[in-house]
Amino acid sequence: MRRKISGTCILIMLMISSATSQQPPNASIEGTVVDIETGQTIPGARLVLTRPAAVPAGLMPPPILVTITNREGRFEFAALDAGSYRIAVAAEGYVRQEFSQMPLNLSAGQTLKDVLLRLTSTGTVAGVIRTNSGKPAAGLQIQLVSPRYGPGGERRLVAAGAAKTNDRGEYRLYWITPGRYYVVAGSLDALESSFQSVESGGLGGSPNEYQSTGYGVTFYPGVSDPFDAVFVTVRSGVELKLDLVVAREQYRVRGRVVDARTGQWPTGAQVTIQGRRLLEGAAGSVLRTIPIYNATDGTFEVRDVPSGLYYLSATLPRANATGAAGSGPVPVAVSASDVNGVLMTVAPYVSIPGRITIEGQGFPAAALNRSRVSLNLSAGGRRLTETSYGAIGGLPTPSPDGTFTLNNVMAGEYRLSLLLQPGYYIKEARYNGSDVLNGPLLVSSSTPGTLDIVLSPKVGRISGVLVDAKQKPDRSVQIVLIPAEQRDRSDLYRTASTDDSGRFALTDVAPGDYKLFAWEALDPYAYFDPKILEPFEQQGKPVHVAESTTANVEVEIIPARSTR
Repeated sequence: MRRKISGTCILIMLMISSATSQQPPNASIEGTVVDIETGQTIPGARLVLTRPAAVPAGLMPPPILVTITNREGRFEFAALDAGSYRIAVAAEGYVRQEFSQMPLNLSAGQTLKDVLLRLTSTGTVAGVIRTNSGKPAAGLQIQLVSPRYGPGGERRLVAAGAAKTNDRGEYRLYWITPGRYYVVAGSLDALESSFQSVESGGLGGSPNEYQSTGYGVTFYPGVSDPFDAVFVTVRSGVELKLDLVVAREQYRVRGRVVDARTGQWPTGAQVTIQGRRLLEGAAGSVLRTIPIYNATDGTFEVRDVPSGLYYLSATLPRANATGAAGSGPVPVAVSASDVNGVLMTVAPYVSIPGRITIEGQGFPAAALNRSRVSLNLSAGGRRLTETSYGAIGGLPTPSPDGTFTLNNVMAGEYRLSLLLQPGYYIKEARYNGSDVLNGPLLVSSSTPGTLDIVLSPKVGRISGVLVDAKQKPDRSVQIVLIPAEQRDRSDLYRTASTDDSGRFALTDVAPGDYKLFAWEALDPYAYFDPKILEPFEQQGKPVHVAESTTANVEVEIIPARSTR
């Protein structure tokens, strides 16, 4: 019996040994995390190992292993299966880095040694904020924001760091990724921060904390409009001293509402005021004050308005009008004094008929299948991208004969937007005979007109090659075509990427004068910002495109060091 049991045990052990010998040996990764400038090792850095996977943009795959560097800044990932891996690193005082462009490929049993991961140290911005009377501005929020851009040139500001001033007006923004930012300060309610004081239900630093209000929104170096703000540069390992003066006074906004049909003030009107959306994710600050309207003379007054940028609008009750009636948003800038004489004209919404024709072809239905027409509110020729208003008039698809109608359009200033079928460009657009392709479209409820748009199939083309400083072709670089003039027309911009031989092609180009740019590193769509584009103007390659022709050019890349 004992012999049978012993034989069985030996057999089982042999089977386990055989199975173990058939498993592939484990792999491992060893390396060091260092400061990119000094080369010094970084102890206590946290490393996350992941496998490449299909995940939504901006998200990381689930971690496989996590480790911390030792006193010598070294790390090790052991017992790994063969395959491809990526590493993300975070350390106190350094920019979080995901080495997604450097996948580590391991074979069975391989030990990958001496992997060197370099981190960039963060920067700091610190200073004092005072009121215009010289007192410390306590409990004020200060943010670093960076601009981001959309494919149509719309700009939004995204917070990169936030802090709150102490009782001395001091603030400190630390662990900031080096780069260029705008600095903005204001009351917590004005910036719609996630900070909350005790009195508003949050966890403050003291039971006596007071929620400071009444401050307007101020951008460095002391302006209300973000388009007038000045960039500050945060450098690696450097503390930038930056003081700011903010206004706490509150002002009044006064004006009158007029009914466009009668030329008189309406017997009833609702006036609203709303702060412009300045930061990504914000809805625009809503003032707690209620505008006062005087029906006897059509005047209105808004009290207790901090300095900042706002939109005023007025609407009429349906009992006072046939159908809906109102005014477009009127931009108002409040700074250092009351604002008087604001005129808001309310009028019934109108419908604008229009027609799209194709030069030399009439109006073939095939060319209109994917065309869409819309109007976007503007002021002074600039699109109002920070309002709650979207495209006005809907997005009508033209009929087979090219006709369309924009409905429920309020009187005001607009810019024309047109989504085109490939193979065409907008040759002409006129409203009541006036050019609205290169200028604003002015809508009046008393004399609504007709919108006539002419498309042309005679598009141009640009073919070229991109070279580096050594005149060698450069691949996988974005080429950007920017109009020499009329840079507010996003429909004139074109982009393409170079192939392995450095060649590129831009199609469906409207005839005209342009410049070609190729940046080694630039934030997406940042070329729409005149301040960002200005330093590179002389490095753009001029090119002229004629109807139905191809322009051949050679473009030189703009190195990454030039964009910092």
